[in-house]
Amino acid sequence: MTKRSASPARPGSLGSRGFTLLELLVVVALVAIMMGLVVPSLGLSTGRSLSEAADRMVLLVNRARQEAVLSTRTWRVVLEPEEGSYRFQKRRGQEFDQAKESPFAAVRRDPGLRWEKLVINGAPASGSGEVYLYPSGEQDTFRLTLRNGDKRRTVVLGPVGRARVERPE
Repeated sequence: MTKRSASPARPGSLGSRGFTLLELLVVVALVAIMMGLVVPSLGLSTGRSLSEAADRMVLLVNRARQEAVLSTRTWRVVLEPEEGSYRFQKRRGQEFDQAKESPFAAVRRDPGLRWEKLVINGAPASGSGEVYLYPSGEQDTFRLTLRNGDKRRTVVLGPVGRARVERPE
């Protein structure tokens, strides 16, 4: 008996190896679906990070306001425009110490955001600024505009009441 050697298949013959048109269409469709999911989220990431940073600052300032009232201690928010950071401190005797409770323990920074127009109690702040939150529910006022590219959000705290985010119209 003689053995037949496997000969390479010719293009177009029934035994050729390759992808069918249906398999190629399925792969192209899957790639298109994946791109449809990924591309829109990439375009919104700068606006989303800006909104999230402003919302996070508002939530933390409002929580610190509540802590000041409930603990009957003065709190302060130290704002550092040059560094783009802020931190929370609470009064112990005559001094202020860094708050150790979560979520106030960390110094907050949002890379990629620029701080513009920090105004405390109606006066533009040069360098760092301090906003005091009193146990009576009163507080210093501030306005801080955060910027990421051409998008802006302004965090506002009035003399009484909660902090809020002003979004451009």
